[in-house]
Amino acid sequence: MDLLADLLLVTHAIAGAIFASIYLTIASRFDQRIKALEYDFDILVHSLDVLVENGAATRTLVGARPLAALERELGLAEAA
Repeated sequence: MDLLADLLLVTHAIAGAIFASIYLTIASRFDQRIKALEYDFDILVHSLDVLVENGAATRTLVGARPLAALERELGLAEAA
């Protein structure tokens, strides 16, 4: 009976160690992906900031022709 209890205890300890190892591996990979996404988002935001500062964001994001037509309709077009 004691041998069975000891065997069960060892089995649970091994299963716990395996589960902990798998959990830590998954958590580490998830953390790495989150950091990569944060880095990509920072690059995107910085790029958009640069475009806005240079006045190119509206034409880049909206498109040159539709924005130019809208500017003409609103009377905001620059005199050429």
